[in-house]
Amino acid sequence: MRKEIVGQQGVTSVASQLSAKEGTVYIGPLQLAYGGGNFSLRAVMDLIDSPDWLSLSGSTSGWEFGEILDELGIGIDAYGRLSGEFNVSGSTASGNAFVNSMRGNASLSMSQGYVSTSLLELAGLGVFPWLFSEELRQGYTDITCVVAPINIEAGRVSSDSIVIETGSVQLVAKGQVDWVKDTIAIRAEPRRVGKPLSRSAWPFDVTGQLSSPKFKLDVGGSRNKAPEGADAMPADRQPCVPDMNQLQ
Repeated sequence: MRKEIVGQQGVTSVASQLSAKEGTVYIGPLQLAYGGGNFSLRAVMDLIDSPDWLSLSGSTSGWEFGEILDELGIGIDAYGRLSGEFNVSGSTASGNAFVNSMRGNASLSMSQGYVSTSLLELAGLGVFPWLFSEELRQGYTDITCVVAPINIEAGRVSSDSIVIETGSVQLVAKGQVDWVKDTIAIRAEPRRVGKPLSRSAWPFDVTGQLSSPKFKLDVGGSRNKAPEGADAMPADRQPCVPDMNQLQ
């Protein structure tokens, strides 16, 4: 059996195919467009062995970073196009049940954007280099790239290496957010690009309730411990890969 689903072109559009074979239903690739963003996804459901479970995989792109900050009520001027990939599954009992039971992984990325603050440079460079930085003079910071790979497990999102990188600073964050238990525990350490063994001037922690998180600066700073026999960056350093993982 094969059917085709096509939505009206315009602000929102949908186009897909539906097929079924031996009790398993396949939908996709399903193309959805809304505003400047779009999704391409595939859905699979086994109606015989697990009719209450849905698997989704695909990608999304075209979302404008500054508009998302506006929707969240964060009054910072910014720009950048977000894209991502995902492979998740969850219960079909309801929308909330799917979100709260969801398992899988996803990755979010952005390149060539900017944010109208130089605080990231301040945190990574320290006070005196920041005072003479180009970012302070121009009033904004160019974002080289953002990469955020995450694991999703029944209401909890975790990551070991969320990276935000500018021309001068690489911020590496890790931790988890649990929206079911309303908790957050994230540690972020900004450092000069290519200097993973240098002291992070102002690493910070975000902990407590997700609905009312606590922000704490680690005033004394922190240092990484070098892996045995690895203390130099390669000549072909890769942006948005944790510098600590590139030491050789």
